[in-house]
Order: sequence, then structure tokens, then C-alpha cells
Amino acid sequence: MEKTGSLPKLVASDIGGTLADDVNTIPPFTVRVLNRLLQANLPVLLITGYNYNSTKKFTENLDDRVILMPQNGSLCVKDGKLVWEYRIPEPQAEELCAFLRKNNLPIIIYKGKEADFDNIYVYPQELYLSYAFRRVERLTGYSNITGISTLLPDNKAAKVRKKIQGIVGDKFKIIYTRQTRGAWLEVVHPEVRKDLSLKRLCRDMDISPADVIYFGDNFNDEEALRIVGHPVLVENAAPELKEEFTTIIRPVAEEGVAHHLNEIFSLNIN
Repeated sequence: MEKTGSLPKLVASDIGGTLADDVNTIPPFTVRVLNRLLQANLPVLLITGYNYNSTKKFTENLDDRVILMPQNGSLCVKDGKLVWEYRIPEPQAEELCAFLRKNNLPIIIYKGKEADFDNIYVYPQELYLSYAFRRVERLTGYSNITGISTLLPDNKAAKVRKKIQGIVGDKFKIIYTRQTRGAWLEVVHPEVRKDLSLKRLCRDMDISPADVIYFGDNFNDEEALRIVGHPVLVENAAPELKEEFTTIIRPVAEEGVAHHLNEIFSLNIN
């Protein structure tokens, strides 16, 4: 989509690898920039693969007006209230968990509002995850699930993804994200994807995607970058994305998003 030539009317960004790097909080300069925009009544959306509890931890220093879309848009929280939530039907969730268990892969479960956004994982040995997860030996129910993930070596991701796709068909969507620890494959409701959730929010707010600036770094940002008028990558983004999107700013370690926003909106924040 072509740029409009005017300033964006909505700022949207991924978190991990884009706003924050290997920490559980957004850096201070970035917080100051985003809060200045929010206080000026410019909508700011953070749309991330992180679960709700982790997203809340990352954004605890941001103005409450920030819009949150955890789990790649599986849910939307605006003004502190849940606006929408997409769930996986119980039979398909149970079938997928059985496949992961049979293949000795970690089962990482995201539960929705009725379970107070509970996050659990099942694995035969310890797997480091953030404070937002609790470990169980087995699942006792498959209701209210908004997402199911597994973590595996990147060189095995394509094969496992193909097998999962064969199980779920078009009943689910599989989101692939590459990180230093390996590859995440997240299975979600078929209507969940960052670009779809962004489009839904834009409709609700009467904002054209052409007036949105979107910052990303990974494959789960690709579709969203394509639909906005101002697609931007941080320098540390996946090389494959740089072949398509040519606006590239400083890396996450240098708070590239904040510096870019500070410049284009003339905020003069030091």
C-alpha cells in the first residue's frame, strides 16, 4: 500500500524484537515517546505474540489508553476492557494437544477471560517460560482456549507445521515465529492474524489502514506490514522481510521505533 504523505493517525507496533529485546519491560525512552503520543490522543496499538499477562508486564509503565492485542490479535483490550476474544473449539484443541503429546513436544496453552487469562504448559521436563505460565502434568479440560503453541528447533518447524496442518485443516491458523531459542508454532482461531485484527480495529475506529504506521521484525508481522500505509522494519528484522519492506530504522537495542516516532512527530524528547 502506498504512503499517504501525511502523518499516521494510528501507531501500531509489535513488542518482542521491535520495542523490547530480551527484557520484560519496554525501555524508558520508548515509554516516554509512546506516552507523549497517547497523551496527545493519538491511538497507540501494541499487537504481539505474547500472552495477555506477559503483555501487561511489558506495558505496565505505559498510559492506560494504550490498546493491547496479545496472542497475535486473539484478543483486544481497550481502555482496560476486553473488546473481543477468539477461541479454539474444544474437539480440535483436544486433538491437537494429543498430537503434540504423542510427539513429545511442549504444549503451551493460552486461556481466555473466563479463566482470567490463565496460561499453562505441559512438558515432560522443565521448560523455561516467563512468570506468566504455570506447569501442569496433564490437561483436564479443553474449554476457553484462545491459543495452543509449541516450541521446537527451527530446522524441524516446517515438518511439524505440515503435520499439524494435516490434522487441523482450515479449522485453525498456524502462526510461525522465529526466535533465538527456536521456532514457535502457534495454532489459533482461523480469524486470528495481526492484519485481520488490525483491520477490525481500524473499522471500529474509522481509521484507514493507509493512515497507520506499523513497526515489526518477524514473520507474524508480514501481513500487517502489507496492509498499512507506513510499514517499517527495525534493523534486526528477519532478512526475508527486508527484501519486501524497504523502510528500515535503528535496531531494537537502540530503541529505533521511539527515535523514528520522535522524529516524524517532532516530539523533541531527549
